[in-house]
Amino acid sequence: MACTAAARAGIPCVCVSNFSWDFIYSEYLLSTSGHEKMVWQIAEDYHKATCLLRLPGHSPMPAFRKVVDVPLVVRRARRTAAEVRA
Repeated sequence: MACTAAARAGIPCVCVSNFSWDFIYSEYLLSTSGHEKMVWQIAEDYHKATCLLRLPGHSPMPAFRKVVDVPLVVRRARRTAAEVRA
């Protein structure tokens, strides 16, 4: 659990994503049981993050205390649009 480790070490932890595993697994729990503790542990870990840089197309991510919405993070294109279409 990276966020917990960073908090214990006293260093910042910034997450970058458009989904969180607690959300993914909580949906899974609708069809099965016995994993509630794991989902809560993941959410508690996320809560210790310094910040979430949330990408477009995101799912609900309520465990994070500070959320900054950002655009997609990509590198600049090396080819022109015409080269790509060719």
